[in-house]
Amino acid sequence: MSKKLYYIHFDARKMPGVSLKIDTQIKEFERFFDVDEINVGTLNSSILYKILACIPFFSIKRNYNQAFNKIKDPDYFYIRNTIIDNKYLLFLKKIKRKFPKAKIVIELSTHPHDKNEFGHGLNWMFFYKDFIYRHFYYKYTDRFVVYGDFDVVWKVKTIKTINGIDFNAVSPRKLNPSNDVNLIAVAQFQKHHGYERLICGLSNYYENGGERNVFIHFVGDGSSVNLYKNLAHKYTLDERVCFYGNKYGTELDAIYDKSNIAVCTLGFHRIGVKVSSALKTREYLAKGLPIVYSGIIDIIDESFPYQYRAPEDESPIDIKEIICLYDRIHGIEDQVSSFVIKYGKGKASIEKSLEPIIKYYNE
Repeated sequence: MSKKLYYIHFDARKMPGVSLKIDTQIKEFERFFDVDEINVGTLNSSILYKILACIPFFSIKRNYNQAFNKIKDPDYFYIRNTIIDNKYLLFLKKIKRKFPKAKIVIELSTHPHDKNEFGHGLNWMFFYKDFIYRHFYYKYTDRFVVYGDFDVVWKVKTIKTINGIDFNAVSPRKLNPSNDVNLIAVAQFQKHHGYERLICGLSNYYENGGERNVFIHFVGDGSSVNLYKNLAHKYTLDERVCFYGNKYGTELDAIYDKSNIAVCTLGFHRIGVKVSSALKTREYLAKGLPIVYSGIIDIIDESFPYQYRAPEDESPIDIKEIICLYDRIHGIEDQVSSFVIKYGKGKASIEKSLEPIIKYYNE
């Protein structure tokens, strides 16, 4: 008989990228276990209650009782973490007390995560709440899943892994050879993406006599979009910097098809992330795209030839270096695309990602 695994998250389906990751993880878990998905949804509440929910000793109103009542004879739990408060902690406590033999594993999407989780928008209001209660995880948590080199987090042992995707579910881009350099960046743009460095670099390139046609395609929304738009307008780059908003499916594929280099995050140093395990990097590889980035990406090493690693600082990106990368792949795009996809599959498949977690469950 298959072991029972409950996959628990907190309204994570509202974010398309995360929803896709949940589908991919559940599909892989189902190869080994009987999986049930449980969403602990946020309940409607008054404005006053929402304000109070930011205070450390009040809790976000969620349907914990309804979620708990769905749990029957579990062997394992896989929980996507959220802001922890008193009621979330009591939910974990209740699970641990009723099902003491069931292993509870919680995924930390980023760690250290303070700047990433609480460094933008109004999320900072929840920082003190999270800071207080995180120190009690160890009582009710068997392992944290981390994307980085951490042995213990908040007194809880970790399972180290990498972010993985289902490469077979991503259609490679259709090749449209061109002398133009078309860069693509897909994200919910925030401070740590650092794409103003790219726009400033493009401005510098043309101010210094650059003659190649270089275009940037920004796909997505987020708190930094207006900053990028204002910079593009300031530097009279409106015709070279394109903004599409959120795009999915065939519309997104069409933008990928006219792109020849992808730009990963350029500002992780701003939030203290030393090694990136971002899912978007995997998507770029699955599309067969060379990449531009700064810092360190966990799955990229010197054996990957189709990359430009920019300085990990606030300097404008050197567009000449990107053009050099493009010129190396021009004319052999089909070979490059095949190599990039094969490289990505070997490094960041969903099978590799969940392997250490499944091994821990089966110990």
